[in-house]
Amino acid sequence: MEDDLIMHYCTNAVNAEVALSGKPAPAGLATYTCRCVVNQVNQRVSISNAKTICKQQAATKYGL
Repeated sequence: MEDDLIMHYCTNAVNAEVALSGKPAPAGLATYTCRCVVNQVNQRVSISNAKTICKQQAATKYGL
């Protein structure tokens, strides 16, 4: 249940950030980033740190 909530809010946040950039989102960006956040949180990383880690990983993977 917690994972679903994190995925929901994370996906909304990623989509909002991409919309603000004015650029199209690469396919799979939100799913990749949010699965990363869920995995990090399940490893007891804080949401704030998980967001930072996963944002950096997604930027590297998608060339952002």
